[in-house]
Amino acid sequence: MQLIVHAPPYSDESPLGYLQRLAHINALDSSKTLARAVELDTSTPSLLRNAAELYRQYNLAPEWTKSVSTSLKSCLSLKAFHKAGHYKVCPHCLAESAHLRAAWEHAYVVACPVHECMLVDLCPCCQEPLKKGLNGTHYCRCGCNLQTVETQPATPVQTLLAQALSGKKMGPTPSSLEAILGKASPLELSQLIRVLCLYADPNTQPPRLNLAAPSSLAQAIDFLAPLEKIFSLWPQSFEAHVQSRLAFAPKEAFTANTALGSWYRLVKGLTTEGPLKPFLSCIVRVLHEASIVSSLRDAAQHVSIEANKFISLKLAAVHLGVSRDTLLKAVQHGVFAHRALPRGAHKFSYEVSLDEIERLHQHRRQWCSPQEACEELGISASLLKNMLAAGLVERDTKWRSDILKNGEFSRNSLEQFTTNLRTLKCASSAQKTTRFSELATAQTGENLSIQKVLRALAAGHIRIVSAADKLGQFLLNSDDVSKHSSLPLLDEGMTIDVLAKHTGWKWESISHWIKCGLLKAYEAKRHGQRCRVVLPTDLLEFQRTYITTADAARLLESKASYLTELIPGLQVIGAKQLPNGTHRGGLVQLKQLCQLATVRTKRTPIADF
Repeated sequence: MQLIVHAPPYSDESPLGYLQRLAHINALDSSKTLARAVELDTSTPSLLRNAAELYRQYNLAPEWTKSVSTSLKSCLSLKAFHKAGHYKVCPHCLAESAHLRAAWEHAYVVACPVHECMLVDLCPCCQEPLKKGLNGTHYCRCGCNLQTVETQPATPVQTLLAQALSGKKMGPTPSSLEAILGKASPLELSQLIRVLCLYADPNTQPPRLNLAAPSSLAQAIDFLAPLEKIFSLWPQSFEAHVQSRLAFAPKEAFTANTALGSWYRLVKGLTTEGPLKPFLSCIVRVLHEASIVSSLRDAAQHVSIEANKFISLKLAAVHLGVSRDTLLKAVQHGVFAHRALPRGAHKFSYEVSLDEIERLHQHRRQWCSPQEACEELGISASLLKNMLAAGLVERDTKWRSDILKNGEFSRNSLEQFTTNLRTLKCASSAQKTTRFSELATAQTGENLSIQKVLRALAAGHIRIVSAADKLGQFLLNSDDVSKHSSLPLLDEGMTIDVLAKHTGWKWESISHWIKCGLLKAYEAKRHGQRCRVVLPTDLLEFQRTYITTADAARLLESKASYLTELIPGLQVIGAKQLPNGTHRGGLVQLKQLCQLATVRTKRTPIADF
């Protein structure tokens, strides 16, 4: 279906006002005639719901439909706050452009957000409520030109509400209340206004909810009158309103819900998050002054913390990672600053400031558990114990009874030891190095020797080859470590027991070779007992020089006792004589064995050899 005359919508025009203007310029009596022509319901709620379909039926331009649809969504979200039947206008706005503004339809908008004057909903000629008629939006049905009607100035609060509800941008330097209300959505602000006005008098029961949508401008002005006092001086006037409500609270009220009742619960639900949060912050400040804030155990708790910088003892215990009983004992002993709020006849509720919590955190961070100490230093638990036994770190076994300590080891002592090692003169180079974390290994287990090395290291007797981020990665000069401990020897070499196990040689034979100077070994201590250690390089040199008679005979598929008869001129050395007269552990020089083999090869053909 087509209209004779088309017209684009204005950016601030009401969806229903646009339909009314289309009907007027096409010589129709009202927007309901447009809906009736395409068989749509003519009631106002139906017109709002079916406005997009109505635009499509009349083939309006897509960009016009899109523009009106945006305004329509906002209108539908606020339909509970829109008045039906009558309408109100600003004569100055109509004089500029004769179309109905969307902001005028809101029941709580009683002033013009642009001209800061009161709106008009009664015709000054016939004293009847304004209704949409045949003569256009700027004429009453009686023929009175609404563009020439005189207006009354609006109050600052009425203007502020009109600007916030209409989405008009505030000035370049808005007051704090203007900034708060200007950032809120019209729906959030409308709901808050409804609660503040319905529950304005704490001494009376709240009126019926249908009174929150006044049908006339005079009723709306009366309904919004309490906001003139509540918003007169922000935030002092709002806090004074909260204090006046507390004056009517029951004497036994020690919680916010009990003291402020339904008003508090409704306001809290609207202001816990979002731009209206400062309203809840004001309430919390007043409750703190009245010693009621300690009872806030709901969604307003984080607002209470932000506003007053105090938290309950239970929440403080969670922040510090201790039990509430431990924190309560510290309070009773006066370990840290706190405040006590009366709760009941003979009870108190304790609170701790955020600054005091931060101070406790700083003290507790200076102490750590053994696991944290090992992780930060990059060492094993056994090496940490040896550092403690050597007197290099500080430990408090009764740290659990001290709220200022988070563990048994002092971080300051750990950091001081690491810093001292960094300042030591580093060795330019070293053939052999020992990593600090390798000072205590499962193989050695010599605690006294480890502690001796640690003390020497702290005294500067062991040179640092290179430092690292963690103490465990420090490289030490192995020669310096060997002067104070046999740990490098034990880590690198093998004791006689281990060597005998891996080679199959007898312990007595190895010991005799060492005694005769055939095999080089070093004296060391292991588990408090003296022992001899053979290094891999010395063992390799020994095997390049000698071969045992048992190994040589096994290669020749013979016995060691027949080896000298099998190879005439072969000289056996290093054999130990047993009590029964026999010898064990004989050695043959590989050089001599090769010489004898060469001589025999020259005398006997290779095929016969």
